[in-house]
Amino acid sequence: MINGVKILVSTTRRLRLLDLNKADAENIFLLNSDAKVLRYVNDSPFPNIEAAENWIANIAKELPHGIGRFGIWTHSGQWIGRCSLRCQADGEPLMGFRILSEYWGQGFGTETAQALLKLAFEVHQLPVVCARVHPENIACRRVLVKAGGVLWQTNSRQPLGNKLIYRFVRPANN
Repeated sequence: MINGVKILVSTTRRLRLLDLNKADAENIFLLNSDAKVLRYVNDSPFPNIEAAENWIANIAKELPHGIGRFGIWTHSGQWIGRCSLRCQADGEPLMGFRILSEYWGQGFGTETAQALLKLAFEVHQLPVVCARVHPENIACRRVLVKAGGVLWQTNSRQPLGNKLIYRFVRPANN
């Protein structure tokens, strides 16, 4: 945020990715209270809004290797979820997203993935980006394929067991 104005990170036909700040705590709390959203991830619901505020305040510490976490907004101003593009300790760029369940099935996941890939490839010039997904999360797997991801490998070292890793390679023209 610069001078009280949120920074636009990436955009698509219907969505804008904006940096997260304390004002997003209520939305983050709502998202992390949705059992459907948390079904395939290793998170627990936040006990209160203050926990969501603390989570937002610690984003920089939680992402010591770079990039960030962002709010997903429709162009009409509706907050629908959050996403991230972050570099892991081993240098692997990883993207992820969570969308409020009431907005599932409307193509917002695919657009979010496309916006993150645009950020990764056009702004940060990353050569590849990966996304990890629980094998039973069929809807998310479809989103990753629609966005151009290719199933790359299975990783059994994850806290919730096996994860499928989809890989996206920067197009030659970027």
